[in-house]
Amino acid sequence: METDFKTDVGFMEPIDLSAEGVVPLEPVEQPSAETASPAPTALPSTQRRVLPPALAALAVGCAIAVGGWLYARSPQPVSPAVGLPAAVERAADSEKKDGGSDAAWGSVSPEDSNGLGAKLREVDELLQLLQSKKHEILKIKQNYQYGIFELEDEARLLLKQARIDSLFLARKNGEIELLLQNIQRRQIYSETLERSMQWLDAAGEELLYLKRRASIDLLVATLADGLDMQRHLSEFDQALQKCQPTASRMAVDPRSIAAPSVDAIAKRLIEQSKPMGVTPNDGRNQEIVEEVCSGNVMRAGELSRLSLKGARCLAESTAKHLFLNRLTEISPLVAQKLAEWPGEWLCLNGLSRLDADVAARLFAWQGSWISLNGLRELSVEAGKQMAGWNGRQLELMGLHRSFGIEHLVQWEAAGGRLFVPETLRRTIDPTVGNASGNSDS
Repeated sequence: METDFKTDVGFMEPIDLSAEGVVPLEPVEQPSAETASPAPTALPSTQRRVLPPALAALAVGCAIAVGGWLYARSPQPVSPAVGLPAAVERAADSEKKDGGSDAAWGSVSPEDSNGLGAKLREVDELLQLLQSKKHEILKIKQNYQYGIFELEDEARLLLKQARIDSLFLARKNGEIELLLQNIQRRQIYSETLERSMQWLDAAGEELLYLKRRASIDLLVATLADGLDMQRHLSEFDQALQKCQPTASRMAVDPRSIAAPSVDAIAKRLIEQSKPMGVTPNDGRNQEIVEEVCSGNVMRAGELSRLSLKGARCLAESTAKHLFLNRLTEISPLVAQKLAEWPGEWLCLNGLSRLDADVAARLFAWQGSWISLNGLRELSVEAGKQMAGWNGRQLELMGLHRSFGIEHLVQWEAAGGRLFVPETLRRTIDPTVGNASGNSDS
């Protein structure tokens, strides 16, 4: 069953983030200055081993060096840009790398009788759980954000078609009013997800701080006695309990969110709709999109404009081929959504130019065949994006010149099948031969 962002109110509720009651976030307490560097518990002087000056200096030097190295590698707070999958992936990759380096510290711990090594492994497991939860929420927030863009796209088109240029008329239109309220509601829930991720970030930072401090003491413990390992165990026990991502701890009361008013949203969309043009085909495009969203893609090739809703429904279709040759332009968000379509052949022969931003999202598609025979020229930036595509066949038969020809050469040399006019082919073939020869040697 297709999901309509405009009317599916149930989908707008937070997903698996709260229990029956809504509980405000519990802030994770950061270690205070007093607890950050507590003085080690001194052993009785009769039992304390006194180190020679040279060895003591070596121990202190090692501790300082390790502490500085850990500080330099400490992870920076991540601010995910949810609307863009690439941004989500960059945030995820960054934290995976940080998590990997911290996991290595757990393996450094010696076999100690106090059980600190086992406790460090528990911390590693909880850090992985926190990261997994954050990735889940990032995906949910991404869907919410796209839903907001989609609703705004519909509202702007309705405002333009109805020739509405005032707040009073916009609020009197029932269909537009419903869109405005749903946009506001989605913005509120998107912000609750953001706060849940902030809780996860804070919990992860506290665990990493405790873990790194314990790791330094474990290294120094091989050279000196008197370090209070029991203190670390006690702090870990408290943090492991406090940082568990339970529903009540991650839930946020939507009433605490200061969202933009409906009036403010309406005014912004009215201003954005003013430069938009209205064409005779707008009504027909809307009819075709409704058919596509109901599962019938037979007339998808007649679309002359593809809305965000239409792109979503096409991405969810089971069609193997999409021929969208009447589209003369697509937005980056439309390209991003089309890249999620699990089909095989995508035809966009009506596009005469390809911006680097659109190319970056379009060539993230995992299909095998793209036709862009309407392109007259190819920029260096767009060529770079093409060079990284994992597909098998690329058609550019309308290309007259390419500033990024070296990237086409690179893509074809890697095994892709490239179709270009004969004039360009004569330029590409010797270059591909040279590239292949260099790789063989």
